[in-house]
Amino acid sequence: MSIIIKQVAGKSGIEEFVRFPFSLYRGSKFWIPPLGSSEFQTLDPLQNPAQANAPVMLFMAYKSHKPVGRLAAIALMGKQGVEGRFGWYDVVDDIEVSKSLFS
Repeated sequence: MSIIIKQVAGKSGIEEFVRFPFSLYRGSKFWIPPLGSSEFQTLDPLQNPAQANAPVMLFMAYKSHKPVGRLAAIALMGKQGVEGRFGWYDVVDDIEVSKSLFS
């Protein structure tokens, strides 16, 4: 099966991005879910003024039309130029999904 990576767009896309780990980690006694409202505010560029200097691009991975991973790419605009970092990295146990998200 091929893995499809899509950039998240709109409120429904952000909602899918935020809700993905709730299904991924369902039943795990080691996972503490984040506050959903806080996640939405952080990831929504209209609600998070920090994204003016640190824009975020969100990506979802799909396999057989089912979400199997997520990743946020953050550009940090500083005096030294643009730097980047990643966050919100959650995937099923499949190295190909990880490779696809990071490529």
